[in-house]
Amino acid sequence: MMRDATANVEAAHQGAIETTRADAEAWTTLHPAIVRTWQTSWLLLGVGLSLPLLAIGLFLMLDPPRWWYPVASAPAVLGAIAAATLARRRFGAWRFRREDALLAVRHGVMIRKETVMPYSRIQHVDVTQGPVARRFGLATLVVHTASADGHAVRIPGLRVLDAQALRDDLATRAGLFDPL
Repeated sequence: MMRDATANVEAAHQGAIETTRADAEAWTTLHPAIVRTWQTSWLLLGVGLSLPLLAIGLFLMLDPPRWWYPVASAPAVLGAIAAATLARRRFGAWRFRREDALLAVRHGVMIRKETVMPYSRIQHVDVTQGPVARRFGLATLVVHTASADGHAVRIPGLRVLDAQALRDDLATRAGLFDPL
């Protein structure tokens, strides 16, 4: 009797593992270059915030106190720490998948979020590129829904051609246009 119960538990566990593997295979990850894109963006933001603070100390205070330089450099240091540690974790948390009637997106390192969007709710789909993403050949797909608050789902870290193909596929599934 005990062996049967153990065998049943093991069989159920194996089935759960297979379901988890199948589930993981159904999700699509972002392009790995998004890690460098996020790292570069955070470093640029940190340096961009530190430079004006350093300039204030040098030109407006004339003789800034010694503690001013570490304070002014803090954004650059925090940007470097975020770039070194958080970008890879953020990359590992992003997933999306297309199903017959919906688009599902999962993301979040500390607070995990899963958004399920029926194709019938899609209003329009955009592909955007910032300067850093453009440098790495990446784009962000933005899917706008028919909601009162103008909710949009963003999928960053896609190659430009992949983002355009996904945009066209989602627009077709949502009945927004027929491809040429």
